[in-house]
Parts: sequence; C-alpha cells; structure tokens
Amino acid sequence: MFSTARWNFRRLTLLLSVPLMASGHAHACGYHGDIRGAFSGLYPGSITVAAAIADARERKLLPPARAQNSLTFRRALDDLKTFRAMLADAKASDGQKQSLDFSLVLISSGLWNHFRVDPSNVWAKYHMKSPNAGKPVVITDATVLRVLASGRLDMSQAMRLGLISVRNDPSGDVTSLLLARHS
Repeated sequence: MFSTARWNFRRLTLLLSVPLMASGHAHACGYHGDIRGAFSGLYPGSITVAAAIADARERKLLPPARAQNSLTFRRALDDLKTFRAMLADAKASDGQKQSLDFSLVLISSGLWNHFRVDPSNVWAKYHMKSPNAGKPVVITDATVLRVLASGRLDMSQAMRLGLISVRNDPSGDVTSLLLARHS
C-alpha cells in the first residue's frame, strides 16, 4: 500500500509539473508566477526605487502593497494605458518632435513594457521579456502610476521622492518628456 501511494504521488507531481515545464519563463512576471518581487535587482536602480516606494507607503503617500494576481495584472495594464495617455498629453504640451524609445519596468512584478513616442502618437507594448537594449529605462511601479493618474502626486514630486527613476537617458529627452506636463 505504501509503495502504491508513493507511486501515485510521483505521478501526480509529474502531471502537475508538465504545464510549468511547457510554459517556460518567456513572460515570467509577478502576475504570472515569478515571485522574485521588487528586491530582485531586475535592473540597476530598481532596489533604490523599491526602497523609496516602501518609504512612501510608510509615510502614507502610497497605498499598501497587495499580492500579485491576474486581477492586479489587469489593473496594472490599465495603469500603463493611463500612463501612455499621460505621455501623449505631455508630448502635445511639450511640442515633442523627435521620436523616443524607452522601456518601463514595474518593479514589484518585474513587468517590462516598451514605449515609442513619435510626432504623431505614443505607442506601447505591454508584458515584454526585457528592456529595449541600449534605450532609456523608466523604473517605477503600478501603484505610483495610479497615484500620478489620480493627481495625488505629480511627476516632479514622484521623481524627487525617488518613486520614478530614469536610467540610461544621457540626452535627458525621456526625463524631459515625463516632466513636460508639470513644468
């Protein structure tokens, strides 16, 4: 009887692991099974931003952290779409003429997103594998985007508090675009 139970346990374990092996890690993020979280050092500067977010939560500038799941993934996508619209507004008010490409990572989930700002529109690709090589990277979190959209903080405050960091932006174009609505 003991050996039959062990055999059934092994078969069950194998059956449960097949979907995990088949799915791979192409788009692993905190919403889809990757539990590394903000302190994984997923990009240089992410730990500093994570610490600033924790401090802002302690000071009640941001809401408390919540567990990652498919509902928070949907909410994060909505926050990213709102951010894209904010970029479009900033582009219009700044008279942005050149094209810019950058990536944005939500550090609590490791969710990478690519943005392209050109004279006619702002394009976004969500749930990407990694940053665009050699392009600027915006490091923040969905909670910060949500608070920006609500108007409780503006972009300059968020950047000053370290809730948003722009890396690999030698020309300053991405930083200027982010700050355009609030200058």
